[in-house]
Amino acid sequence: MRGGLLIAGTLAVALFLAAAPADAQTGRPPIPPTCRDVIAAHGGTKGIWQGRFSGTYERSFLRDELISFSRVGCFTSRKACERWIYDVRSAANFLFERIVRCEPYPG
Repeated sequence: MRGGLLIAGTLAVALFLAAAPADAQTGRPPIPPTCRDVIAAHGGTKGIWQGRFSGTYERSFLRDELISFSRVGCFTSRKACERWIYDVRSAANFLFERIVRCEPYPG
């Protein structure tokens, strides 16, 4: 009986940690490819999408360090741009998002 309680307690703790809120996110947002590199590899600006993301996230779960993050990157499709924004949001717990967008490259 005692062994069953120990297993149940261990399982409960494991499930709690697996279902922890987004506050547990402590990663660093991914850096996007530079527009210069993407345009050079693509052979021009036609069909290029530009992604912008700016915000503030907490580095640790104790909310003891706030980090500003602001990046612009280029992608060969809107889907790739939106995926980068999704990855940025997934990597860190952003408290504030100032600029979040994907749009055709202005050049």
